[in-house]
Amino acid sequence: MPREIGLRIDNKIKELYPDIVKNRVQVHCDYDDRQSLCRVKFKKGNYVLQTLLEERDITLLLSGKKCLSLTVELQQLTDSINILGSLS
Repeated sequence: MPREIGLRIDNKIKELYPDIVKNRVQVHCDYDDRQSLCRVKFKKGNYVLQTLLEERDITLLLSGKKCLSLTVELQQLTDSINILGSLS
């Protein structure tokens, strides 16, 4: 069951944040049912962002709504990839 929830969260993130897919950022989610949280890893090349989603954020995502904390982190990741990519 945790694997299925992680996959649902993974798919929902890709649906709600299409720039992730467009920019070919890999998403991997692991749901921990004991702690009611999800560990999310975003990866593109050498760049990695790992974050935790708490139950309220998971509920928002699964209901089709973006959560503020993830939106901010993904914007920072995108900005960093763009800046660092332009330097190389």
